[in-house]
Amino acid sequence: MEKKIFDQYIIPDRGFRVDGLLSSKTILNENKKLYRARLHYKEKEEPYEYPKMFCPPPDLSVGGRANPAGIPFLYLCDNKDSVLYEIRAAFLDEVSVGTFVLKNTIEEDITIADFTEVPTLFSQSGMQNEINTKIKSKLLKDKISRDLSKPIRRYDSPLDYIPTQFICEFVKIYSGAHGIKFRSSLHPTGNNIVIFNQDIMECIDVEKAKVKKVVINSDRYI
Repeated sequence: MEKKIFDQYIIPDRGFRVDGLLSSKTILNENKKLYRARLHYKEKEEPYEYPKMFCPPPDLSVGGRANPAGIPFLYLCDNKDSVLYEIRAAFLDEVSVGTFVLKNTIEEDITIADFTEVPTLFSQSGMQNEINTKIKSKLLKDKISRDLSKPIRRYDSPLDYIPTQFICEFVKIYSGAHGIKFRSSLHPTGNNIVIFNQDIMECIDVEKAKVKKVVINSDRYI
């Protein structure tokens, strides 16, 4: 099962696999602000209350690129503008944008598997194998990051999400990471952060916004 799922992530030459990206982690700073947006379905609604900015309950949680159905993950972004792209906000849409931070009661380091890191090719040992490993790791992380950031389309099959869901589960269990970080394909200046357990986060603010400008080109839209 594992090999079949990982087949698409095997890079030629010595079969470097997903295990190599587990060494790339970042610590989530307690002061780091992250954002999550939700569309309003009625005009002139008040901003959503703080609890409504979190994940839906398990019985209402659908499968996504990172999470299987029934197991909600908290999808956040490090750029406030990027969340509007991620939820496909359109002209005149009204949205609530929540600001999240790590709970100050969390004492352990919260580690995030970082798929966005750009490694240096400097090698202290000067070994070619070490440089090759860094290059393969970068190629692998870029591929997984692209797959994770693909927009969910209405004609997708739940089976399409199995490889990336499996990768996230592997990272969560094997490395003990609390989440993953990957680039946004819809808004390149932002990064997405998926938190496996939303209970470590708190929503400190919710503001309402209205989309007043739409930019459409061949690469992305808002």
